[in-house]
Amino acid sequence: KTQDLIEKKTLKDPKSRLQEMVQAKKGSAPVYRVLEEKGPAHLKTFKVGVFINGAIAGEGIGKSKQIAEENAAKEALSKLQS
Repeated sequence: KTQDLIEKKTLKDPKSRLQEMVQAKKGSAPVYRVLEEKGPAHLKTFKVGVFINGAIAGEGIGKSKQIAEENAAKEALSKLQS
């Protein structure tokens, strides 16, 4: 049973894992904001920041807002877990 729980946790995307961790510790949800958009419409790159209690916890870059948010969540998770 424990192994099943561990496997299920690793299948969650970084945004879900971050949200669960932050809500459990701080009681609030992380907030994602686009910090920068670069390039023409068909080749945009997004830089997104994830904020916890108003402080930036991670940044991510991607070809869509979704990818940038996931990368920001990954960075925040690695900082919070270290």
